[in-house]
This record gives sequence, structure tokens and C-alpha cells, in this order.
Amino acid sequence: MTEAAVVAFLEANPDFFQRQPALLNKLERPHEVPGATSLMTRQLGALRERNQALRARLGDVLESAESNHALFEATLKATQALLALSRSVRGAEALAILRTHFAADAITLKVVVPEGAGSPVPALPGVDAPALESTLGPLLQEGPACGALRPEEQILLFDEARYPSAIFARFPLGQGALLLAFGSRDGGHFTAAMGTLFFEFLGQTLAALLDPAPSGGRER
Repeated sequence: MTEAAVVAFLEANPDFFQRQPALLNKLERPHEVPGATSLMTRQLGALRERNQALRARLGDVLESAESNHALFEATLKATQALLALSRSVRGAEALAILRTHFAADAITLKVVVPEGAGSPVPALPGVDAPALESTLGPLLQEGPACGALRPEEQILLFDEARYPSAIFARFPLGQGALLLAFGSRDGGHFTAAMGTLFFEFLGQTLAALLDPAPSGGRER
């Protein structure tokens, strides 16, 4: 039998030595070359690296699940509190509810209005639509934006440049839009990779409750 045939047989039967363990003691194994790494050592090293990577991924998954659970709980409780106020909810009350249930360093609720116009929602400040478009317009085109902010963007959202990362979005009202933003003093807290589902749901709920009734429309 040729050497090639033996190699082909072993490749076709990788469990051969498990079925014939006695043969292992009869094999002549070369002495280890100083500085060289045996096949078994390399395999063990690869397995250890793979296990470490899997443990790290599992840790990330568990951390994400815990974070999402906490965020879901906060969103649920805030929504329940808002709905309990029914149509009597006003801007100051809504902002107080958000600050009670979310641990963000800064929370903003503003109403996007035409330049020079006042806010139609009591106790909520207005932000000029042209200023918003010129400063944050490109970031507000496709739902909530999440990530690092420049100083001028921080000032527009939070009135001060102390929150270098944020999640923010605008939600349509009957007239204008509601601007919701959560800010963090940690520049890496809010990242583009974060999910925005709960934030979007919260913003839509706030917009529905805070939207001023049109003339002759529903009572608040």
C-alpha cells in the first residue's frame, strides 16, 4: 500500500485511531523540535480562542438582553403613566414622567415651529424649523438618529454643550413636529449601532397625546 493510499484512508476515516487506540502506542512520533508547536498544541490553542470568543459573544448577548429588558420596562411604565393622564396631559407633566422613568443625563421635549412662531403645546419650548434643518436636518431624514454630537448640535437639542452623545427624533404633530432627545455626558453611550424601536414608540405615543386638537376637533 502506498503512502498516498494510507493518507487517503485516514482522511476518509478520521475516527480510525479512536476505533484502534492500541495502534497509537506502536506509532513512531518525531521528537518535538525546539521552538516548534505541535499539532495538538495548535488545536488546543485554537479551541481556547474559539471558546473565549464564544464566551465574549454570550456575554454581549446577555448584556444586551438585560439592557433591552430594562429599556422595555421603562418604556412600558412611562407609557402607562402618560396614558393615565389621557388627553389632559401637558408638556410639563410629560417631561416629568420621562425624567422619572428614564435615567438619561438630559431629556428634551421641544416643538418644531416656523421661524418666530410660538409653541402650540403648553410648557414646551419651540425650536425654529430652519435652525433645526440647518443644524440637524441630514440626521433627521430617516427616523431616530443615535450617536455623537457636535457642540452646536448639543446646544440646539439641550441648550448647552454638555451631552456629546444622544438619541433624538422628530415626530409629526397636526402642526409642526415634536422633538424628543435623550442625552448623555458619556460620548460613547449612544451609538449608531443601538436599536431605536422603544424610543420611536415612546415618541409616537408622546406626539399622539401632546398634539393640540384642531379647531372643532377632539377635546383635550
